[in-house]
Amino acid sequence: MDKNQNEAQGQAELELNDDQIARNDEVCNAVFELCKVLTENQELEWDMEYIGDIADYASNALTLSGMKVRYPAVVTCKDGSQYIEEYVNCETNLAEESLNAGEER
Repeated sequence: MDKNQNEAQGQAELELNDDQIARNDEVCNAVFELCKVLTENQELEWDMEYIGDIADYASNALTLSGMKVRYPAVVTCKDGSQYIEEYVNCETNLAEESLNAGEER
């Protein structure tokens, strides 16, 4: 697993590089095409709320099935430190979803 650790306090937030952004664009575009096929609606409106959710669900499902999934993300730890995770780590994603679910309720 590739991680670039942001160790210095007060350091600017990490950002994905151009290659990582291009990869995420590729994933989101593929998810959007899938959504248009599933809904039989070629005029479907682009909305990252459902596109992001579907990309996350699919990447987690594939990872849990033993596949390696490249979907880069900046991960922020509880202590505020950050690192870039190049490949999906279901444990990280499931922990974040659990924390987020608690915040929404």
